[in-house]
Parts: sequence; structure tokens; C-alpha cells
Amino acid sequence: MKKQMTGFICSLLIGTMTVTSLGAGSLEVQAGQAVTAQAEQVPAGLTGITSMDQLNELNSLSLGNTTHEGFFTGDFASKYYYRDDYFLKDSREYNNSLSTMSLILACSAFNTYPYKTGYSNAETVLKDCGFKDIEANDGYQKKPETNSIGVIVAHKDIVNSDGNPTSLIALAVRGGGYEAEWGGNCTLGESGEAEGFGIARDKAAAFLSDYITAHKSVLKHKGATPKIWIVGYSRASATANLLGNFLDSVAQVTGEFTPLYNKVMTSMIGLGGIRTTDIFDYGFEVPAGGIDGGPYKAGDKSNLFCLVDENDVVPYVAPSVWNFKRYGTIIPTRGSVGEYQFTNQLGQISTSGFAYRNKQKLVKEGFHIYEADLMTQVKNFFSGKGITTLNRASKDQIGAKTFPEFLQKLVNYLAGTGKDRAYYAKYIQPSAAILASSLMGGG
Repeated sequence: MKKQMTGFICSLLIGTMTVTSLGAGSLEVQAGQAVTAQAEQVPAGLTGITSMDQLNELNSLSLGNTTHEGFFTGDFASKYYYRDDYFLKDSREYNNSLSTMSLILACSAFNTYPYKTGYSNAETVLKDCGFKDIEANDGYQKKPETNSIGVIVAHKDIVNSDGNPTSLIALAVRGGGYEAEWGGNCTLGESGEAEGFGIARDKAAAFLSDYITAHKSVLKHKGATPKIWIVGYSRASATANLLGNFLDSVAQVTGEFTPLYNKVMTSMIGLGGIRTTDIFDYGFEVPAGGIDGGPYKAGDKSNLFCLVDENDVVPYVAPSVWNFKRYGTIIPTRGSVGEYQFTNQLGQISTSGFAYRNKQKLVKEGFHIYEADLMTQVKNFFSGKGITTLNRASKDQIGAKTFPEFLQKLVNYLAGTGKDRAYYAKYIQPSAAILASSLMGGG
């Protein structure tokens, strides 16, 4: 099933995130606000360029259609707008248009089938935007495994703000259709960054370094440092977020000199180095895989953007109660679901068979976590009674007033039932990873 979305303004709904594309104009990520296209202005500091028409001759606008692998409905198509001059600005400045295009590339990186060409949609987008020497790692060309990761990298020459050429390297991580890699999402480890996301980051960093080394002769430009564009969605966004922090630490020379760190730094030095202001990192529905005091301590991480729907449970993993975090700037894409919205959705809850018997009391008290005997509730459900007995969880002392607050509380509560992170890693993680891999396609 394919759905063609046309028009200069289009809406893209992926999972629980809604983003409105304005092409070369602006992108409003706040829910319920009017969206107005804004005329593009010539970026400050461009030598000898006084009009957008003149700039377009150097950095042309690309228009195209991309196909994304849908979660439930098959492939669907979206129109996109791409410009090289997105990358002429300081990467620490949030760019609405680049954010939209980053989501397009991230979604095109969802796995397609057969596995051997699982990266084909992303390859098409990159080709249409003028990128070349497109390469995908081995993990992108076979059935996913627990700790595999799909990465695609390409490059193109763009005109820098001084009128001279420089290299733009694009890296997209597979963020959908990754099957058994769900097991990696459950692998947190006893300490440090989330272990599964860290493994994925290391593989992406190593592949990027190998790519740069292999193409050094065409990537290096005299007097210019390269620009790097990194995107990801869901699991891939956690990988992209950790990778962006890793590269920031390379640019700032603040990380631990591990073999991987040395390898990446050597490849970057071969291109004249890398600057934080030239690393563009956009993630969507970003799980929290980072942690304070990790091995790669970048000081300035304001170039890493995490667009997050606060009503989606995925970004609350891994648990904040274990001090996990996202690196960079968090941008909410939709407002909290409060009492009004929740009241309107109670009717849907009651039709699922998991009915709360006193709806008004629930709304008045807010969101709470409840415990129930599993076998009793299973029997009640199949006998048509639904959930009839719920006891307030002992650790739920204060009811949440918004759904995001409830989700945060729920994930931390579930983490608390496993005592602590070390207990989880030793006793729960192995089974959780195997179960997740098996249920999601690992066999």
C-alpha cells in the first residue's frame, strides 16, 4: 500500500510523532500552533552572495519523493525538500528545515526487504540529493541480530560560506524493521552508557572511520574541514545521539583515548580535523542512552538535537532513576496529555476490556500505577469481566497529573521493582534481551 503525500506543506505521521514539513521554510514542532511558511534569508557571512537566487546556483534546491517502510501499512511515500545551504550555518543553531529533512532521511533508513538491499530507500534519497560513494555496513545487508546495527554513509561536495568546496558526509542509522535488535535495546549493562546503544554507536563510529579513510582522497579539501550529518529514529536515534556526543568529544579532544577513539580521531585528522559546529545531529523519539561521566565527555553538546514526543513511552527508556539521559538539546514535538485530553480518551480505554470502573475518580486523582495479580486478571479477562481488581502500587505515592509524568514514573517504577541497575543487568537483562529478540523476529 503506497500513499503519496503532495503539496508544499505536508504532514508526516510516524508512530506517535507528528512533524509538519515546510520544505525550504520553517518547521513548527509545537502542537496546536499555526504553521506559517517563512521566506528564506541569505545566511550571514556568505562572501559575495547577495541573493537567494545567486546562492541557489551554488547550492541547488533538491525536490524529490522518498519511500518509507511503514510499521503496519507497507511502504508509503513523502515529498521532501533538501538544500546544501542547511549546512552553512552553525550546527548549534536549530534548523527547522534541516530537522524536517533529517526526519525524512531517518525514516527512509527503515529496513526494507530483501535484507541484502535493506538500505535501498535511504540510498535513493541520498542519490537524489547528490550524494555519492554510498555504502552500507554488513549489518544493513542481512537479518538483524541482537547487537547488530544498520548504517549507511555517503558524501558530496558543497560550497562553503567562503565560496570554496568542502565535504558533507551523511550518516543514517536503521531505525525501523530492526527485529532482533530489540534485544540490544534491553541491554543496559551494570554501569556507564546503555550497553546495547553503546555497542551500536561503536559499530557506527568504526564504519564511519573506515569510510573516511577509504575515501580520504576525495573528502579532503585544502583549507576546509568536513561537515557531518547524522540522523536516526527510535533505536537509531539513541545510536545517533551517542555517536554525536562521541564525535563532539573527538572535536574537543575530551574523550578517553580508547582504540576506537584513536582510530576515529586519526581519520578525522586526515581530513584536517572536525569542529563541533560542523557536526549536525538530529534524532527523533530518542531513548535515553547517555550518562554523566561517560568515557567520551564532550563539553559543548548543543549541536545534538533530540526531538521527542513526551507521550511516547520509548524515549523514557533507559530509566532516568538509573541516571540515564540524552545528550544535547531536547525539543518536545507535542504537548503533554493532560486532564482534558485524558477525559476524552476514557471511552476508548473502557472498550478495550481493561476498564476502570470509576472514570471520574480516576480523572480527579490523576494517573497512578496499579498492581494486580496476573493470573486472576487473565482469568477475568477471558471470562469477559475485564480488570476488576486493581490496587494502588505501594511505591506510587503521588499521582501524576500529565501522561508524560506518568510514563516517566511508570518506567522508573518498573526499574525499581528490579532493585537496581546491577541487579537488572545480572538477573533480568539476559532473559529480557532474549525474549525481546525472539518476539520481534530473532527466532
